[in-house]
Amino acid sequence: MHGDTAELLAVKSETEEETLDQAKASLNHKDRDRALVFIQERVTPRAAESRSTLFDIGREATYRDLDFVLGRMPMIHTWDEQRRLTRPPSIRSGFLVALTELMSTGVNAWASSEGRFHVVRAHR
Repeated sequence: MHGDTAELLAVKSETEEETLDQAKASLNHKDRDRALVFIQERVTPRAAESRSTLFDIGREATYRDLDFVLGRMPMIHTWDEQRRLTRPPSIRSGFLVALTELMSTGVNAWASSEGRFHVVRAHR
């Protein structure tokens, strides 16, 4: 988050297993860990942009290889899907801008707390 702009980067596997049996069956397909879905989104008060693609990173990777995976991102030259939505001036900001403002308010409150943390406990 930078001011009133929020940016999101997501990386996920391509697999779409819905059951434990499907997940176990996909373990035999080692190439599935090479292709990952990369998603970039940027939301401002005036527009929302997103793009995504499926990209072969060259080897298997797990969440422990995040630096390696993110290092492959500059190699993506073609994005499969790209969208841009512009908010007309007469329309109020939507959910994502409101969420960005809420997150920013929370972060600013935490940053200005100077280490004063409050613990709330429920007693029965």
